Amino acid sequence: MSNDVVCSTCDIVSLYNVIVRHRTPDEMALLVVTLTDSRMQRSIVVMLLLCHVTTRTSYDIAALT
Repeated sequence: MSNDVVCSTCDIVSLYNVIVRHRTPDEMALLVVTLTDSRMQRSIVVMLLLCHVTTRTSYDIAALT
């Protein structure tokens, strides 16, 4: 999957849950999200760093939810 997600009102917790749910057993998935709200974008980056993300994968939220 390589589609970037563009969203102006994304729920950070829901995005975080998608990241965790769709990771493989041997890697954490990094959800690449483009947001119009820079504060939300920073919050997502912090959450990903707290997950010790090691692999970058871009998911299409619409296809996962």
